[in-house]
Amino acid sequence: MRNLKVGQLFSHITNSALLISVIVLIVEIQQNRAGLLAESSYLRAEMAIENGNYFLAFGLNELPRAANGEQLTDEQSKNLTALTNRMLRYFENLHYLHNLGLLDEEIWLANVTGITYFCEVKKAQPSIDLFVPAESSYRSEFVSYFYSLC
Repeated sequence: MRNLKVGQLFSHITNSALLISVIVLIVEIQQNRAGLLAESSYLRAEMAIENGNYFLAFGLNELPRAANGEQLTDEQSKNLTALTNRMLRYFENLHYLHNLGLLDEEIWLANVTGITYFCEVKKAQPSIDLFVPAESSYRSEFVSYFYSLC
């Protein structure tokens, strides 16, 4: 009888320890996710600032001209290609984070507006290749998503 009670007590202790371990694991996972989200947010902001600086330096005039279908010089076309490559890489990264569930829906929807603007540029300037060096160097899911918006 005494062995039975000791066995039951041992069983309750091990079950309790297992439950506590699972709770600790869940808390750690939530903390790791919060850390990933914070790091992701920081890196997105850093990329956005870099892209904004590049836009101010090289694309401030070219992008609106391209969207309006105006003829661009070779230098303007090169600047536009470099700008769109940076921006599409940025959007590709956001698309990936969104699909992983690591990007807030509101942030994603705000950036979809930017993606559709580049669709307008592509329609107005069909000779400019937005995907440099080639579409195959981008994630196929993103390329499909891009064209689905266009």
